[in-house]
Amino acid sequence: MNEEIASVRIENLRRSLSREGVEALLVTSLENIRYLSGFTGSTAYMLVGESFCRLFTDFRYGERAVQEISSSGIDLVVYNRRPLERIARDALKAGIERLGFEGEQISFYAWRKLEENLAGRCELILTRSLIKSLRAIKDKYEIESLRKATLLVGRVLENILENIKPGVEERLLTAELEYRLRRKGAESPAFEPVVASGAHSSMPHAKSSRESLKADELLLIDIGAVVDGYCSDVTRVFFLGKPTSRANELFALVRKAQEVALGVIEPGISCAEVDRAAREVIQRSGYGAHFGHGLGHGVGLEVHEAPTLGRESQESLKPGMVFTVEPGIYLKDWGGIRFEDTVLLTDKGPEVLSDYFREEIITIP
Repeated sequence: MNEEIASVRIENLRRSLSREGVEALLVTSLENIRYLSGFTGSTAYMLVGESFCRLFTDFRYGERAVQEISSSGIDLVVYNRRPLERIARDALKAGIERLGFEGEQISFYAWRKLEENLAGRCELILTRSLIKSLRAIKDKYEIESLRKATLLVGRVLENILENIKPGVEERLLTAELEYRLRRKGAESPAFEPVVASGAHSSMPHAKSSRESLKADELLLIDIGAVVDGYCSDVTRVFFLGKPTSRANELFALVRKAQEVALGVIEPGISCAEVDRAAREVIQRSGYGAHFGHGLGHGVGLEVHEAPTLGRESQESLKPGMVFTVEPGIYLKDWGGIRFEDTVLLTDKGPEVLSDYFREEIITIP
């Protein structure tokens, strides 16, 4: 991330501060700190005001921060101890009377410490999703990273086919997937891959087990990669042997639900309406009770972020958003089928970034 991008993001945040009625914001989310500054350490705070921007970290990350901070407008403060005391002192010195904090991130303990150190001279104001709402619209740098992360998953899935065979343990296949992600260039998996075979796949977020793959059974793989800090998220269904008529039927139904959703996606449509379009396809076929999660979620620096495509979502889709579309049907004691793509919304409509293995169940002879 270059200095220009960082400066634009910080200025966008400053405009949001005035709308919230605060003079500065204490940023405690590490993802938000990376978004604003490029810093990747695991301990940091940022204090962003109208005329100043400071990143606080400890000695362990001082040298890294000097290398990574993307804007000359960000001052670096390396503290030895009591960071909240130092932050409060800087806020008071800057004359801040209303200091916003990230309500979803800060602990009650940290909030109390801040309040004590501000000593009644500065009011703490709860804010929600100020930076996350900015992050929902991806810039060119982010889109390129997300595209790379999604294409990398496709290469891994293509190369893993030789390892999918009866007798292979789910957890060992998971380990092989994680290894190949890194070999192909990922910083890390975006999450622990879901590798679930047979009836085990009826749990949408199943944890890989000691169970071995068996012939004539489903295999569900949900996998994501991190590239340049950005996450992808893709799910595909495999079948060891010739797919049964039931597997083909349910796969076709789930794919139809996804295609209907993709067909209605356009700038300005509500997330709830997209969810409803896909859900109605599954409900009309009698499987509505077996599709219990939302249709999708945003991806970016976090694998789950804004927007949320669900029945109760109040958000609308805008160009530049990147999100998943992942209808599914899960039947206890039989298995589950989920088909998940990572999608970019452009001015002209949706672009499927994970455009591979999309036409049918992936058959393993």
